[in-house]
Amino acid sequence: MQDLVSAEVAPASNRAIDAARALEQLGFRVLHIGPTISVRGPAALWTSTFNVPFERRTKRRAREMEGSEVAYLAARTEQLQIPAELQDMVMAVMFQEPPEFFSTG
Repeated sequence: MQDLVSAEVAPASNRAIDAARALEQLGFRVLHIGPTISVRGPAALWTSTFNVPFERRTKRRAREMEGSEVAYLAARTEQLQIPAELQDMVMAVMFQEPPEFFSTG
């Protein structure tokens, strides 16, 4: 099974549809188009397209869920590069980590 990674892609002004089509042609799955484009794809595709390596991390979910951790792939974006064929359509790529949960008690 492939490690799938989701991200939000910020399109250039008036280029969201073009950017979404280009991302799909590269093999990404476009989930939603709005102010940003929600995209998902295999970690290897993100790495080969945007030069983004990933490292496996874990995060505790909440104090009430003792022993419950979520594993995820964290993007290392220091060397992120938007490929030439996307540079006039994509302004930024933002990877999400699992949310932090806080106890209210």
